[in-house]
Amino acid sequence: MNSYFVLSLFLPILAALIEFRRSSRFDFLSAISAAFVLVFFVAPIILFLAPPSAPAFSKFVWMRSLPAEDAPYVWAACLVSISYLSIAAGYLVGPDRRFFVWQREDDTRKYLVLGLVFMVIGLVSYCFYLEVVGGPNSAFKNVWELRKGTPDVGPLAQFAFVKRLAFFVIPGSVFLMQFASRKRGAFAWGLTAAATFLTLCIVVFFQGRLVLIAYVAPILLAMWVMRKSSTLRTKLLNVCSTVLIFGTIFAAGEMTRPMSVIVIAPGGPPPALGGPQDDQLSAEVRPSAQDARRIDRLKTRVHLPNPVISLGLEFAFPIVNVLTTVQKVPGTVGYRWFADLVLPFLQLVPKRLVPLRDHLPPKLVELNTRFQVGDVEWGIPVDLVSFGWYSLGVVGVVLTSFGFGWVAKNLEGVLPSSTYGDWVFRFSWLVILAALVMYGDPYWFVIELFPWWVALLCYLAFIVMRPFESTADN
Repeated sequence: MNSYFVLSLFLPILAALIEFRRSSRFDFLSAISAAFVLVFFVAPIILFLAPPSAPAFSKFVWMRSLPAEDAPYVWAACLVSISYLSIAAGYLVGPDRRFFVWQREDDTRKYLVLGLVFMVIGLVSYCFYLEVVGGPNSAFKNVWELRKGTPDVGPLAQFAFVKRLAFFVIPGSVFLMQFASRKRGAFAWGLTAAATFLTLCIVVFFQGRLVLIAYVAPILLAMWVMRKSSTLRTKLLNVCSTVLIFGTIFAAGEMTRPMSVIVIAPGGPPPALGGPQDDQLSAEVRPSAQDARRIDRLKTRVHLPNPVISLGLEFAFPIVNVLTTVQKVPGTVGYRWFADLVLPFLQLVPKRLVPLRDHLPPKLVELNTRFQVGDVEWGIPVDLVSFGWYSLGVVGVVLTSFGFGWVAKNLEGVLPSSTYGDWVFRFSWLVILAALVMYGDPYWFVIELFPWWVALLCYLAFIVMRPFESTADN
């Protein structure tokens, strides 16, 4: 355990050196570096210093069973450093020029069309899904169950894909922000405000904190970036918009909270209690009293407030994943040979049309959860480093991380930054890429971010005019 403390000190030093050698601009690699330091340096330190008896562990009980041997910690620290260096290498060798030429800045119709198409698809799908689950009243009463994800079994499974289409409103509203930023005027901004309000309501109703943060944070960050060029009127409108955004989140949250707490998740505690309890864990992974005392003795006695521990544990599951993966793969299960880059797309096929899911290998998140807590109804996401190890060991970590950095650099080169709406679109992908450090399973990207990567493809297909034909940077 102490070896991880020593070796992990290199991570923030590496990140600081790489950032210092490049520039002071906060870009995609900066966001990825910040995510790495948070997830693999700050959160593990809080996890290792917190005693297993801390109340915050009631939501993260599987983190009590940390390995007592030193070898997994050495492997984990080395893999994290290798992964980060590979990401930086992939990013730094990526092309500096753009592969595409943009349409004229005064061509606003395509933003409007894309925004309206995505909004209509999302709103129609949302209304249809409400009817599928028994109408709005039943949906509000069972909101906690609906937030758990798209069901794989039961009467709702055949309509699960409709719920995914409802989230098209998220990129749809961003497209409208890009339209309004160019068109200006009361109609354009009024349409955008209405779309943003509806999107916030749907996100608060259907999704968790991560999706909400990923939607709201880019809107606020873009306001900050554009503050110097904003007029006094625009700054006042930004303040009003911020108040309305948080007001909508609070109001929508309060509407669903009283009804969500009456739903008891099958096999789990009331939603108000949070995550899994001891009786949900299999006997094989539940820490014994002797193990807990041994691990407690290994930890440094440092008093940490429970809110600090709780916040740290929210981001600590990736390091627990890595510690588990290096012990289980390829011993317990073999390498997956990057099959998970293809399997999620097969999961997208509606089960009602083709029952492919019954014949596919287990999902990566299912294996990861089974190794840590046994067979339960919820799942522990797989991070980027663990995905690489599951795929092909050290070689998989290097290939995955290098490819991730290279894609990040290319994506940064094709996203514009001319107007407020452009910055929102750009920051949305910056947040998504930073989140992929924690949620590195391709299943999460393909399924949960389905609207976003479809929006990106549409953006490149309809907004981008033609392939880049010269070496000049446009």
